[in-house]
Parts: sequence; C-alpha cells; structure tokens
Amino acid sequence: MSLSLSNWDYYLVLERELVNSFNYVELSNDNFSTYSVEFAKMLLSICSEFDSVFKDYVELRSGNRPSNIKEAFECLSALNDIAFVNEVVDIAINQSISLKPFNAWINGMYAKLTWWDSYNAVKHDRGTYFRKANLENCLNSLAALLCIEIVSLKCFGVKRLAPVNRLFRIPNKQLCRSLPGQNGQWDLVIDSKELNETSNMRPANLMIVKSVS
Repeated sequence: MSLSLSNWDYYLVLERELVNSFNYVELSNDNFSTYSVEFAKMLLSICSEFDSVFKDYVELRSGNRPSNIKEAFECLSALNDIAFVNEVVDIAINQSISLKPFNAWINGMYAKLTWWDSYNAVKHDRGTYFRKANLENCLNSLAALLCIEIVSLKCFGVKRLAPVNRLFRIPNKQLCRSLPGQNGQWDLVIDSKELNETSNMRPANLMIVKSVS
C-alpha cells in the first residue's frame, strides 16, 4: 500500500486541470457529451488514480489487494463498508448539476459504473470510443475519486488535508468540512471528532458532497 498525502496533492492537480477546462467548455448539462483529447487525457489520469487509491483502501480494510474494481467492491461489501456509494455531489457554481458517481452500487450489488466503463473503453480502443472521453465522465470520475480519497485517508488516520480543494464544497458532517487552518488558509477536516466539535461552522468551497436521504 502506498496511499499518502501525495495522493491528495495529485488529486488537487487533477482538479485544477478540470477546472481550467471550464475556460473553454462551459460547465453545463448541455456540454456533458463534449469530448476532446484533453478530456481523454483527464479521464485516463483520474481513473488511473481512482483505481490505485481504491485498491489501496480495500487492501487496508481487508488485508488483500483486489485485482479489479468488481473484486474491490465485493470485498468492501462483505465488510459492510460501502456507505460511500450513497454520496451525491452537487456543483454549486451550476446548481442544476447533481452527480451520483456510485449510483449503480446504491442497492448494494455490483453493477457497471458508466464513467469507469467509459474509461476502459477509451483506454483500450480510443478510436472507436473517443466520444466517451467527455465532460460528464470526467466530472463523475473526479467526484468518485474525491470520495474515495477522503474515506481512505480517514482510515489511514489523517485528520486534516491542506491545501483544501477549490472545486468542491463538502458540508456533509459525517464526511468532511472545510475549516480555517493556519496562516489564513483553509483545511479539509476529515477527523470525526473534530467534525462533531465544529459542526456549526460554515463550509467555504464550491461543490457539495452529501448523502442520499
């Protein structure tokens, strides 16, 4: 297992790349099917990181490293550790967009994730499936990566992440919150005890992660 704060730093790089793309492709449902070489690069990078972080987390929880995403899900399901599948990500800068990156798993059974299948299609046959390298799949895969990063780093005993992500605002008190850190900066707090102590403080990011009611 190699999960560390360097994974968080890499997540922030991936996030910045996606945010920068909004200068050229408007963040809108109308543009979800927009595809490009840049989106292909981002999708491959994001999902590759998700694959690594997800397997690290499963290995930490189960003691065995899964060989694929289906095996990883089944390991966590057996441990009753799939609460993250209920997470919903709302984009506050365009409130008409709501993402459910693990929606196919909500019933507790393994099923294909659209963005993950698209990643594999683009990875192995880009000529045929280039259209799947689109904005929607990049958004969902990044939202999924964020959720897994947080639950993984919590499990590793990490209490705060800094610098804080700028694309996401996460007021889910059971998951994490953005709170004032040192030197006027913001930290992403993921420690359960500190979250309970600061539950009335206002978050300060741009995306919301919440649980399905």
